Amino acid sequence: MSAMDPRKKRIHIRTDVLVNGQKRAEALDLSEDGMYVFTSHTFIEGVNISLEFVLDLDSYDMRATIRHTQHGVGFGVQFVDMDGDSASRLRNYVDTH
Repeated sequence: MSAMDPRKKRIHIRTDVLVNGQKRAEALDLSEDGMYVFTSHTFIEGVNISLEFVLDLDSYDMRATIRHTQHGVGFGVQFVDMDGDSASRLRNYVDTH
């Protein structure tokens, strides 16, 4: 999938996210192919990052590309290189919440 599909279901969440194993942030919304991360740290569009987070005691370690940024507010990402298990678990979480 080359671009996030705006028609996909998005849910509001509040969960801690660790960006690149160092910076703490908070996820504010989630879809099966991306999320919005609230942080005052500055990131650059197009950069690949790693995200670690937990949803209902289920841990995720995802790779993502930053698709858009809002300076001082946060950034939106698209997940990339998801394995089938992670994609299935994430889709199920979004569908049931």
